[in-house]
Amino acid sequence: MEKLGIPSPLFWRDKRVLVTGHTGFKGTWLIHWLNELGAITAGLSYSGYPKTILGNVDMQLDLDIDTDIRSDHWQEKISNFQPQIIFHLAAQSLVYTGMVDPKYTFETNVIGSVHILELMNTITSIVTVVIITTDKVYQIGSGDSPRTEEDPLGGLDPYSASKSAVELIAKAWPIGNDQCLLTARSGNVIGGGDAAKKRLLPDLIRAWNSGKEMNLRSPMGIRPWLHVLEPLRGYLLLAELGFSPSLSRQSFNFAPSANNHVRVKEIAQRVFVTLPLKQGFEIHEQSTNEFFETKELMLNANKAKTQLYWSPVWGWEKAVDITINWYQKFYQGVDPTTLYKADLDLYINDLESNRRV
Repeated sequence: MEKLGIPSPLFWRDKRVLVTGHTGFKGTWLIHWLNELGAITAGLSYSGYPKTILGNVDMQLDLDIDTDIRSDHWQEKISNFQPQIIFHLAAQSLVYTGMVDPKYTFETNVIGSVHILELMNTITSIVTVVIITTDKVYQIGSGDSPRTEEDPLGGLDPYSASKSAVELIAKAWPIGNDQCLLTARSGNVIGGGDAAKKRLLPDLIRAWNSGKEMNLRSPMGIRPWLHVLEPLRGYLLLAELGFSPSLSRQSFNFAPSANNHVRVKEIAQRVFVTLPLKQGFEIHEQSTNEFFETKELMLNANKAKTQLYWSPVWGWEKAVDITINWYQKFYQGVDPTTLYKADLDLYINDLESNRRV
């Protein structure tokens, strides 16, 4: 049995951690996990951004900043907090929105990231910054081999291009000898609470809940599907590694095994047969793609497996089933905070069980 990396409570206890985009889909889950690990947390998000999570979630934060990351008047609050680790998730994160509002996308993703990088040069407590980009940063070319961290960057739409730009800026940004700047590129994440539009699972759940038909945007598209807790575990392990003096500036892919890179229509079919029947809910496989998207998007995560001992513990079927269960209970009236905790506890138990095998 290969070694399995699990975030260390001993490392995280009382660490001062800033999470940008903490009210978004990934950020909400990350705050819950950091609280479980005993970290001292601060969050920075913008209430004017379209809501991306379902329900009112009880977050335990020592500092909660409501601001547009494109502005520059919030840095003093962060300086007073004295973070040691920053997870930068705040972004305009949808390909579709990037197409209809490219200016906002570039401003939020590029300028917002620059503002975070500036903190490394002004706040001496910062040791590690982990910037979350996307699996879509890679140049689209011929062939279908999974992309490695050394492959060329690119981007044929504003969202992808903005995230590629952030990767290049991070490679060039001057940092101190005792600091570490890392970027993380993960596959398509699913999980409870996501309320964003133009994302497969939230769109399917909304169609089911309202008893409507849904056309798949790209049914034959192949994507690297992961439950949201899988890459978040990678980000936590990455930040731990960032405290090592041997690591200063690197990028890491987080993706499932080859057999978990599956077509959109397979995910949709799993959702359809798992959810209770509801009149009017139908899924059609007639492509409705309104803009260019690569048909096959596959990542190679061998670097994370060898350096972080990271690999997913939930296959795509289990990830879909757990996600569906979250939404069903939410629509039955279960408090979302309870649902986040239940899935996190289940995941940590499965991690521990796999480590003991």
